[in-house]
Amino acid sequence: MIMKIDNFESKTIDIMKFIGIVFVVIGHYPGDYFNIMSPYLFHMPLFFFIAGMTLKRDSPIKNSIRVFLSIAKYSVITYIVTGLIAISLSKKFGIDLGYPFADGVIDTIIYAFNQNFHNNPLFLVCWFLLAYCTSYFISSLTIFLVSYKISQKAYHLSLTIIAIFFGIIAVKILSPYYGETKLQYVNVATQTLYASMFMIIGSAFGLNLIKRINSQASIIIFIILSFIYLAKYIQPTIMSWSIYPSGFLMTTTVSLLCISIVIYMSKCAALSGSTDLFVAIGKSSKHVMSYHLSVFLLMDFIFSKFGYWDMKNTTVFKHYYTPEMVMIYPAAGLLIPTAGYYVFLKIKARQMANALS
Repeated sequence: MIMKIDNFESKTIDIMKFIGIVFVVIGHYPGDYFNIMSPYLFHMPLFFFIAGMTLKRDSPIKNSIRVFLSIAKYSVITYIVTGLIAISLSKKFGIDLGYPFADGVIDTIIYAFNQNFHNNPLFLVCWFLLAYCTSYFISSLTIFLVSYKISQKAYHLSLTIIAIFFGIIAVKILSPYYGETKLQYVNVATQTLYASMFMIIGSAFGLNLIKRINSQASIIIFIILSFIYLAKYIQPTIMSWSIYPSGFLMTTTVSLLCISIVIYMSKCAALSGSTDLFVAIGKSSKHVMSYHLSVFLLMDFIFSKFGYWDMKNTTVFKHYYTPEMVMIYPAAGLLIPTAGYYVFLKIKARQMANALS
């Protein structure tokens, strides 16, 4: 049941990450640029689907611990950095950028968890990183257990049934319960199970879909999505707060259809020639996701110095906006964290080389 990712598939996956992070960044800037494929219809499920495509299917406990430790270290550093930025800007300009730090480390962790990490609005996506850890464990363990002495046909069928079961439990049972109780652990459980559904489906079918998706299927899918949008059968999903207004079937169907379009677009781009920029941003998607909101504030500060914007009007989702800024802000949100990441890698490589010489 072990599937190896070749160079073309790896390139396609990186471009999928690029497209996904473009939708994330644009979704956090004022304005509505997409309708048929609105970011909040699929962008978070896409990243869990991609995680499934790259998920290692052996040693689930060991791999889950490795993933958790890596993400925990990254999350702590990023939380502190973005939290300090938020506090500094709040004090300097008198703007509301949350309350990142409570009294002491333990109190901060508890408070951040109970607030779904939205107490630090510059690092909203921390909820995603926690859900990634928990869903990675559940998905890898499920896939490992199902793959034990089972035929390939039964393997895919079993994973599909289990994935759908997880999704139904999340949307039909846990989501309404969270809406009633507002218990954060229920919210995390909902995020985890719904994310696990996409991760398992991505593991079972993602690489095969890269091979099989074609222009005819993509056009049909786009027509279906257009009809669903025009008929107003779908509403945006807010996965971080377990809000699924369109129900399980429509929400999941639209997400998977959008993901299929992204796979086809990525496949075409991977076949077309030079995609170095797309791949670089795709490889940096975690850092773009973590720091693009801070970049938006940096852009606000720059334009305020030229007299175009008053920093007192800035919030995490309110920024300097004109038709000309529609491309500039998202481009900065994508490129600055990417450049920073590659500069960091170069410095780290140079330090290692000096240490070995």
